[in-house]
This record gives sequence, structure tokens and C-alpha cells, in this order.
Amino acid sequence: MTHLIAFIGGGQMASALIGGLIQRGRAASQIAVVEPFEGARADLLKRYGVQAHSAAGAFLQEAALVVWAIKPQTFAQAAQAAQAHTRAALHLSVAAGIRSDTLAQWLHSERIVRAMPNTPALIGQGISGLFARAGVNDADKAQIEQVMGCTGSFMWLQAEAQIDVVTALSGSGPAYVFYFLEAMREAGSAMGLTPAQSYQLAIATFSGASALAAASSDAPEVLRERVTSKGGTTFAALSAMEQAGIKPAFIAAMQAARQRAQELGDVQAHGRPKNLPDGKDFHPVTAADLGLSHKDIHEARVLRDAENADPGIVRRTLDEKLFRGEEPTRTALRKMVVDAAMRGLRPQRKPSRRNP
Repeated sequence: MTHLIAFIGGGQMASALIGGLIQRGRAASQIAVVEPFEGARADLLKRYGVQAHSAAGAFLQEAALVVWAIKPQTFAQAAQAAQAHTRAALHLSVAAGIRSDTLAQWLHSERIVRAMPNTPALIGQGISGLFARAGVNDADKAQIEQVMGCTGSFMWLQAEAQIDVVTALSGSGPAYVFYFLEAMREAGSAMGLTPAQSYQLAIATFSGASALAAASSDAPEVLRERVTSKGGTTFAALSAMEQAGIKPAFIAAMQAARQRAQELGDVQAHGRPKNLPDGKDFHPVTAADLGLSHKDIHEARVLRDAENADPGIVRRTLDEKLFRGEEPTRTALRKMVVDAAMRGLRPQRKPSRRNP
């Protein structure tokens, strides 16, 4: 790896990749990051010494690889600003829900790889699903593997639709584990242990069982049967789970996650879900559907007007509060918008009965 790697977005996933690359010998001078939030740029510069830019520019023309580590809702705007400088580069997207056809259209390139990592990637123990478009060659794949290897393991997928399955299984998977950890902590606490003791036992159990499964050539069914004596405690627990329908509910949950991933991809590609139940026409969600009051709608419009007058102000304020460890409440956002208006931004529209 001797050429510049550029990151669009300097959040947690980008930081994990940058840290891993530097640990593996990549020079900080060969890494550039586009991050509009000044505090995040300063943090990246302090931690890694990389090139940190507030906006896309001609420097991106030196990038052999561009890693898109931004939120899906900001991707199109970021791509518009950068694509004139990055058409010759290989592109790696870790943004969820944006299909490669859409990426190719936005980036004017066929050398695109989609990745679906998960949050353990932040500590180098994640797993990612990778899909490459036809324009990606073996050398390109090797470069992607060097980067994604910094976050843990990975697997190449033959069909892009499989990314949605990976999203449901491993992308969302850590949340399932945390959900069960919560339940085990609550159960242990209710039965006489402290929450801390219960949580320690639960984490060690998940970690140890996973390590045992990884080290064994036996199927999980066999491993489960070995610790389940008929009439014993494990048998009683598993019987209760079977009676409660835990396994089918768990499977249904992952199917729901895959369906939602498909819907998000449809919206990005077509502006609407592709398959609608019962043949119903698609219509935008209304304020009534969301249970919003006229006051809620007015406040949303105030935020929108401030964003139109000063693009990025809402995101910058959210990022600043998160960076300081503060909760970005609606009250805080409202105050931010009022302050922005007082600095001379677009006057706020007053509500009326017909147009609150």
C-alpha cells in the first residue's frame, strides 16, 4: 500500500480503519480524511497525524482508494462534491442501504465495493460481508482486503442481495447479543446476584461459548446437546424457551431486519419501497401517521429553514454535542436554531392555522 487512501467521513468506523492501517505500517501522511466537523478533525489529527480536510478538493485526485464512511442520508451530497476528483479511484462504501447501482451513478465509477461491517470492528473483532461490482479486479480486491482486515475477518459475497442477509445476521447481530446480555443480567439480579455479577457472568458465557463453537468442528446442535441433560437445569431452561417460541421469534426478527434492509435499498434506488403489501400504493408518511402536533411540525420547519440558510448547521450542532458527551435534545436543537436566526439567517416563518 503506497498510494493515498482517502476517507470521506471521520467517524467511529473510519477511525477504526485508520487506526488499524497505521498499526499495520501505513504512514499517516498517506491517509487523508474529509470531515466537516472541526472538533472531529482536530481529534483525528491529534490521534493519528493524518491529513484532515473540511471539504473535498483536488487532493482527492491522488487517492488510489476512497473509503465512504458516512451516513446514507448524506452520501449523495458528499458524492456530488467529490466525484469529479475521484473517478479514477477504487471506492469502498460502508454506508448501509445504498446499492452499488446507485453508488455507480453517483460516483461515475464501476470500481465499487460495498461492505457491511459490524460494531466489533471498532476493536478489531468484527466481521464484514463484501460485494464487488464487475469493474473490480483481483488487485482491487486485495487492496480492499488489506483495509477491511484491520477490522477483523471478512467474506466475499457472490450476489449483492446477500448484503441484506449479512446486515440482518451480523450487521445487526451485536444488538441481538446485547439484548440477551440485558435479559441475563436482569434474570441474575432478580434471582439474588448483583447486576455487575450477573453481567460479568453473561459476558463470559457468550465469549466462552463463541470461542468453543469457533474451535469445534461440531454443529451448534451437537454442542448444545452435550450440555443438555434430560431433566436437568439446561433442559428446563431450553424447554421454557421452546414453549415461549424463542427460536421462531428470533428467526422472524432477522427476517424482518433483512426486509427492512431491502426496503431501505429500494428507497435509495427508486424513492419508494419496491414491494408493497396487499397491492397498496405508496404514499409519504403524514404528520398524523407519526402522531405529530402542529407545534412539532412548526419546529421541524424551523430546523429545515435554518438548514437551508446554513447547510450543515444541524449536523454540526449534533456532532459538537455528541463530541462533548451531551445529549442532543430537541430543546437544544431548538435553541441552536433560534441562535442561528439571531445571527442573521433566514427569518423564521410564523405558524398559521392553515400552514402551521
